[in-house]
Amino acid sequence: MAAPHDAATLRKFNQAARQAPRLFRAIQANDVRAAKRYLALGDDPNACALGASLLSQAVAQGHMAIAADLLRAGASLDHPLNSAGETVLLHTIGEAQLDRAADLIVLGADVKAKVAGITPLLAASAVVVKPFSTRAREQLDLVRLLLVRGAGVNAQAPDGATALMLAVRNGNATLIRLLLFFGADPLLRDHSGVHALRLVQDAKRGDIEAVLAPYVSTPDDAAAPIAALIEAGRNDELTSLLSRLHADKVAYPGRQALLVTALVQHNLQAIAQLARWGADPNGVMEMTDGLDPVGMTPLQLAIGYDMGPEVLEALGRAGADPNRAVELGDDELPLMMALTRHNLTAARTLLRLGADPNRTRAAGDMPALTIAVALADLPELDNPMGFVQQLLDRGANPNAIGSFGMTPLHMAAIDGNAALVRQLLAHGADPNVRDDRHNTALDYARQAKAAELVTMLKPMTHITR
Repeated sequence: MAAPHDAATLRKFNQAARQAPRLFRAIQANDVRAAKRYLALGDDPNACALGASLLSQAVAQGHMAIAADLLRAGASLDHPLNSAGETVLLHTIGEAQLDRAADLIVLGADVKAKVAGITPLLAASAVVVKPFSTRAREQLDLVRLLLVRGAGVNAQAPDGATALMLAVRNGNATLIRLLLFFGADPLLRDHSGVHALRLVQDAKRGDIEAVLAPYVSTPDDAAAPIAALIEAGRNDELTSLLSRLHADKVAYPGRQALLVTALVQHNLQAIAQLARWGADPNGVMEMTDGLDPVGMTPLQLAIGYDMGPEVLEALGRAGADPNRAVELGDDELPLMMALTRHNLTAARTLLRLGADPNRTRAAGDMPALTIAVALADLPELDNPMGFVQQLLDRGANPNAIGSFGMTPLHMAAIDGNAALVRQLLAHGADPNVRDDRHNTALDYARQAKAAELVTMLKPMTHITR
């Protein structure tokens, strides 16, 4: 809570602040050192002050370093609630501090926790923003993060309203498109019997009605929306419903949105069911990224949001091509996406699914083996040297030419990594290849002052230029 401005309230605030835990005063002053000291001395990280938890106070004031220290000391993201009964996440969203709310989710806040029937997604979708503003972009980023972390896109408020209905009431077309992409049902009704499509029709917004129409998927006689069955894991009911609904009756965007719902909910059985029914595991899907539309395949979506190897494997079993990419500017092949995200678990899974370690988007692009060599010295990665070997075992070319004419051996020499150099030489790497700067691996070993490498490479390198 920030200090008030009027004199009378300020006096009351100061009186309450003097009675508050000393950690609160450290938060007010953004005194990171003092906060660390008090926590080390055993002060309670879950204490409250002025009607809110210390964690909520730190986040509300943007003092995220102290917030992180509180969490490390055992502060709960979901308890205690503030005086209004809100979690830290819901309070932060209610204050329209959307970027800080996203930070809390990354730190582990529960994206499904309800307070008085309101989920974080409902709260975020209710925030009114100006089109194309910074807050509009923050709202989209927050909603996307909530959804990929498993928030139910069709969760309903106590009156039956959904996130999609809230976006429609606010005329937020960009948010509407994002919610539809993740499986929001335009025909899910609130307790008064009204659905999002009806709201749009009553408002005579033909432009938004045209956006909603392709995402209508649930038959009128269905007991529950298809996406809701997927979210709840009611897969037997899903099988029965899909058997009565011909895929051609649902437009392509609607079929793909259901597949996205299965992906973000990690419903592996539903992924298989939907692919057999008519959703395309290789289909290009358009999603709003920031305020801009981008195209991606289901596999690229799963990699981009770190959905785990079991989801990638489910897509592979459903027929997803591990070598397919969307030709949009800087889009990457699935294996390259995994490596640039330092996700070796996903990269290993893609190799098992048949990803080609030698495929690049265009001539001169850095191949997978060179990227893996560059990652090999990162201590936080799981056995990166073993992944280099896995690539070589799968036929990766040790002499593949990438950016600036460099090979994997050049990269290993730049890093001064003797073990990698030996590994590459054992698989046929040529020490005499020169890059665009006319350097060999030996030249880079000398620049790195790697005496062991120089001794190793010198006898096998032609010195003449």
